[in-house]
Amino acid sequence: MFRQTVAAVPSDFFRAEDLVLLAAYARAAVLERLAAEQLAAAIAAGGKTGSPAAVHTQVSRTLINLAVRLRLGPRARDPTHRRRSAMSSKVGGRVILL
Repeated sequence: MFRQTVAAVPSDFFRAEDLVLLAAYARAAVLERLAAEQLAAAIAAGGKTGSPAAVHTQVSRTLINLAVRLRLGPRARDPTHRRRSAMSSKVGGRVILL
């Protein structure tokens, strides 16, 4: 999973300081797949899905959090995506540029 993730982006996408997060992302991706398989097996067997579902939910959240931190996903790849200005503030649900 580590190699697949690194190969999926330009060679200059990650920096050395991303290594710890990238390794954690790869581990979380593998754990998510295993948890999904266990959940599917529990559903197919007609058994209780409480524990497998809880594990899958937690691992999925971790995976999403790491993906955001590593800038993986469609928004990160979109060259027209603009981040909110550093000189902005939210007031009453509205973004106000300062």
